[in-house]
Amino acid sequence: MTPHTAAPLHKPLLLLISLLQGLGLLVLHESVEYSFWPGTSFGPLFGLIAFTLIAPTMLLLTLTRENGGLSAKWIASFSLLCAGLAYYVGVQATPPDKVESGALIFTLVVTMGLASFKALMYIQQRAGRQHITYGALFTLSWQNFLVLALGGLFTLVIFGLLKLWGGLFNIIGIDYFSDLFKQKWFLYPALSLGLGFGIILLRSQLAIISTIANIWHVLTKFLLVLLVFISLLFLLFLPFEGLSALWQTGKGSLLLLWLMALILFFINSVYQNEETNRAYPIWLHRFIYIGIACLPIYSVISFYGLSARVGQYGLTLERCWAWLIWGMLTLFAAGYCVGIIRKRDNWVAQLSKVNIGMGLVVLMVTLLVNSPLLDFRKISVNSQLARLDSGLVTIEEFDFHYFRNHLARPGYLALIDLKARYAESKPEVAQRIEELMVNRWSRASVISGDRFATRVEVYPQGYVLPAELLDHIYSYHKDDWQFKNSQSELLIAIDLNGDNSDEFVVIFNQKFSRYAFMHIKTDSGWQVQNLQAHNVDNKIDLLEAIKANPPQAIEPKWKTLQIGELKFQVQ
Repeated sequence: MTPHTAAPLHKPLLLLISLLQGLGLLVLHESVEYSFWPGTSFGPLFGLIAFTLIAPTMLLLTLTRENGGLSAKWIASFSLLCAGLAYYVGVQATPPDKVESGALIFTLVVTMGLASFKALMYIQQRAGRQHITYGALFTLSWQNFLVLALGGLFTLVIFGLLKLWGGLFNIIGIDYFSDLFKQKWFLYPALSLGLGFGIILLRSQLAIISTIANIWHVLTKFLLVLLVFISLLFLLFLPFEGLSALWQTGKGSLLLLWLMALILFFINSVYQNEETNRAYPIWLHRFIYIGIACLPIYSVISFYGLSARVGQYGLTLERCWAWLIWGMLTLFAAGYCVGIIRKRDNWVAQLSKVNIGMGLVVLMVTLLVNSPLLDFRKISVNSQLARLDSGLVTIEEFDFHYFRNHLARPGYLALIDLKARYAESKPEVAQRIEELMVNRWSRASVISGDRFATRVEVYPQGYVLPAELLDHIYSYHKDDWQFKNSQSELLIAIDLNGDNSDEFVVIFNQKFSRYAFMHIKTDSGWQVQNLQAHNVDNKIDLLEAIKANPPQAIEPKWKTLQIGELKFQVQ
């Protein structure tokens, strides 16, 4: 890998850009904290945050004394596009007290980061008036990645030194510095300047960056051989074991996609610009392209697994992303296989064309997933509602929690429609939706004690509970997050300590976990103990499991060893 030619940097301008970025982020943070525009409106807030993060960072990595105007034009255009898409995503996070936005923000950050990273390489070549080649794109990608990563590490070190500075002076009774370094008005500009200064230093030392990348290139040559060997060995054994074992894990398609992605990544790391000079001896070179030629087999197998899942359960966010990743990996693999078929040992010559074209495809897709044209949340809502309307799933089985917690505004709007649709025919469904649609941290204000008493399932059926028990359980747990996120509750009366009197275990069933608490009546009142769960399978219906195997109290295999007040218990 040869370093990208270092043009003279306009260092004062780059530091000014860093300072302005820090001040911009400070204003946006304060607008949220003190509730003034744009902090009061998620659409403009998301858009401005995206522009403030993307445009200055891309300028820091691109701008030189020779390409200022052209760089600014390309970067401003791309950043405005990203801001518009972020605006749309921000609207999908409203209303904020009804919509879970954590996954939404995470997806936006990852996709915008990837899109910016891909776009930056093309912009740098266009701003330098260079012909776009894959070798140059690869070199730029590694330079940008290492400069950003090491610049971020440099900024963290600065932050650590500031904390050390404040701590040392605290020891001698001077707390001015520790108080100063906690202030947002100081930290945002200071750390932004630190990042800008680190990027300037690293861009001035591209030869060192190239050396690091060359070391990685040497390591990946070995890792690629190992990955291809693993993939071919797996294919060799797969016919004997069959696909059923692969699907039983529930992660078969995911593992295959990971394998394909890693092989393609290491191929591009090794054959970065090797059209005439092969990276391996001829026999090992052929071994590599045999492994590449087998990638379509993995694509077909994962297609079957994804299709089966969608047929059973419909489209969800996760499956939409799986299909998208499958499509990208399949296109890469197909392009490489065409090169192998056409050029045999010289298939590497095809890499440049495939990677340049597919790089633009990846860039386009990572932008589209944040637009209304490819909104996976809307696609998932439509798929699940279609399953409900066709009778593939009943309203009792319908996963309202998934709509509430994962599908943002489209899921929220769909819940409103479902609530209105079933308000008269199934009022209990409308009640469930009402409970979900409030802010989850105030859910107890909607679920009253009376409502809790009617929805909790009691075992054994017909068991006469102590008069005050349900009121006690509700009062004790109503502010706990286990209760606020519970989809259903089960109350079991059982003698767990062998004293011929029952204890009461309440189990809160959440989508991905279960939490249990034991309530014991004593002379001084009710006591509560947390119960640790083992061998939890969230797919098991507890009520059905109870019908098949009634709950029982099991003596521990190992008793507790006690020496005075000290106890030893086998875990």
